[in-house]
Amino acid sequence: MLNEEELDAFAGNIAYTHVDDGRADTGPLTLVTASLDRLDLLSYPLRADVDYQMRGCVTFAGRSSLN
Repeated sequence: MLNEEELDAFAGNIAYTHVDDGRADTGPLTLVTASLDRLDLLSYPLRADVDYQMRGCVTFAGRSSLN
């Protein structure tokens, strides 16, 4: 089962992927806080003997924050 720390790391990976422009001359990126607000299960109950894939996306990007 996923814990809160793993879900927040997942949110951080999504945010980092969104803001990374892939250019070597761009300065290092800094993310202060990332969290997961909602998780929609497409099937329930989850089985422990099955691998699952998670997808995420940025729904809003402002000048200094994103959702």
